[in-house]
Amino acid sequence: MADAGDLEHGNIEDLNVQLLLDSTQKVENPVNQHQPCIFMISSDFSPRVVSIGPLHRNDNNLLPFEEQKAIYMRDLLKRFDGPREDILRRCFQMMNADDNISKIRACYNTMNTYYSDDNLARMMVMDACFILEFLHKLSSKSPEKDVLIERSIAYDLLLVGNQIPFFVLQDILDCINSSGENSGCLNSLIIVLVNVVNIFQSTLDTETLDIKKDNREYRHILDALHQCYVPLHHVTPTFSLGTPHSAVELDRRGVNFKPSNSSGWPMDIILESPSWYFPWAKSTLRMPKLRISGDTELILRNMIVYEQSCRDLGCCDYITSYVTAMDLLINNAEDVAILAESEVLVNSMGSHEDAAKMINELGKEAPFTGFVYLSQWERLGELYKRYWPKHIESFKRSYCKSPWNMFALIAGIMLFVLTVLQTYYTVNPIQTK
Repeated sequence: MADAGDLEHGNIEDLNVQLLLDSTQKVENPVNQHQPCIFMISSDFSPRVVSIGPLHRNDNNLLPFEEQKAIYMRDLLKRFDGPREDILRRCFQMMNADDNISKIRACYNTMNTYYSDDNLARMMVMDACFILEFLHKLSSKSPEKDVLIERSIAYDLLLVGNQIPFFVLQDILDCINSSGENSGCLNSLIIVLVNVVNIFQSTLDTETLDIKKDNREYRHILDALHQCYVPLHHVTPTFSLGTPHSAVELDRRGVNFKPSNSSGWPMDIILESPSWYFPWAKSTLRMPKLRISGDTELILRNMIVYEQSCRDLGCCDYITSYVTAMDLLINNAEDVAILAESEVLVNSMGSHEDAAKMINELGKEAPFTGFVYLSQWERLGELYKRYWPKHIESFKRSYCKSPWNMFALIAGIMLFVLTVLQTYYTVNPIQTK
């Protein structure tokens, strides 16, 4: 007969076995199939004005703006004639539903503090109402807008850890629209924000977002911006860079740089090569017109981090490839100068050295996992080796750099011709009758 110690040991063992079985059951039948897509990364990505979602909620520097959120929510509700309490009650009940709360929690890789379901649902309603009203104000033409604060908030809404799930925004907007007043299409509101923070010269429209959304739902606002820079047709990345050459080196081999006129992919890079029967003609590398400022680094860093963090969710390295391509072209201030003179780059950072340093640091920090411009760079390597462009550009640099060089060249040619003629007539004097 087993004694009490054996029975106690058996019960503990059964409990542990049951816990192990429960853990396998959770894996086999997960509560939520959503994978995290909102990440707490580092202090480099901390918001400057407003906290969105739970990850930066306890930042003391952002607490004063919480009152402004309430004002934005009040302004949003003022757009409707119905009882505001009923609208907020429907929104809260929708967010606090078990399936929605589970989906919301699954979107975050961590929460720096515990939030009850009620607190989390209330946070989602408040932040969603704030974002929707901010987007309305952003799209207005009011002369009273504070552009500086407006842009600071816009950039905060693009930080990788400062997001709420996109379906929360859509559900809250649908709930508000069901109250009898249509508050607009979410894509139309988002595209205004996207164009404010767009780092390229090309203007994006709602059709771009509508086409992309046909493929899948957006995860959050940063994902919507990222999708604007994704080609409509998948481009397979490769694990090779080709032969790297800087803008200065390519310029000396007769490669022109011009802004891209592509209406499809905003980050398309096209190499236009001369025909074989014009071997002396220049090649042209068409690139998107990039605006470099202090905020350009913020946008690129966040999208690179998002790409690397969400690779398991199907993110491809388009932004990372573009930054890698720019890093290959830019080694120093002279390279930036050539691209700026070619109007494929607008430098607002004050100096070409600062712009080159920013691009190089981004290139070093961008983990190389695939390059979508390999074919263009392989062809650039072939053009770099061609005989005629190399020697023609060398001739131009030596003799066509200034008017005095040109005059010296012409004088040398004339002197050579006269010397040849003199020699000829000395050997073969003109016969006179």
